[in-house]
Amino acid sequence: LAKAISISSTELRYEAILSLRRFGPKAAPEAAAALAWVVTEDAEARLRREAVKALAAMGEAAVAAGGVAVARACSDEDTDVQVVAIRALADLGPTNAEQAGPALKEALEKGSQEIRRFAVNTVIKLGPPVAQWTGAILSQFLKNEPGNDPKLRTKAAEALMVLGPDVCYENEVILARAMKDPLESVRQAAFNGLRESNCTQGMLGSMYLEHRIYDP
Repeated sequence: LAKAISISSTELRYEAILSLRRFGPKAAPEAAAALAWVVTEDAEARLRREAVKALAAMGEAAVAAGGVAVARACSDEDTDVQVVAIRALADLGPTNAEQAGPALKEALEKGSQEIRRFAVNTVIKLGPPVAQWTGAILSQFLKNEPGNDPKLRTKAAEALMVLGPDVCYENEVILARAMKDPLESVRQAAFNGLRESNCTQGMLGSMYLEHRIYDP
């Protein structure tokens, strides 16, 4: 099946990729590298998308040969490939964090509203291993400013909590201010993040963090 990926017939390549996906992790040693080539080099967006799905189905077994390719696919010219790749990063797991982190950072910085939502969901699934790349950007999404996505504000607060106490402490002022957000879901998520991180002053409100604002 791995050899079939390199033949000229698009339909046969497509069927081979679908079959490899069904084999899951046990196909990784023989097929992950070939699938990675499809993800980065094939002209057919449909094949690139399915190859990403196949690598995702292989999980951590595909990281060595396919982790870089999936990360690159997060900025693919085809939006559907981007979405599948961003979601696949979660399936590849935290061992691929060195590749996933920068890819998620770019998706959060430059992606559409839809792409950013998918990226935040993946951050939540991967957790602390991608914190150094994503924590600062997520805190900006939490601000209640014109044009900010309300659902993204809630997800950003949830993600900051998942990234760990250090990240929440770094963003304690922003989380405290978010407790006054117009949306109850944002207020609750911000409070939960502060509570889980033992940021007791932040739980009282941003007025108790004046020293952090001027001397963080």
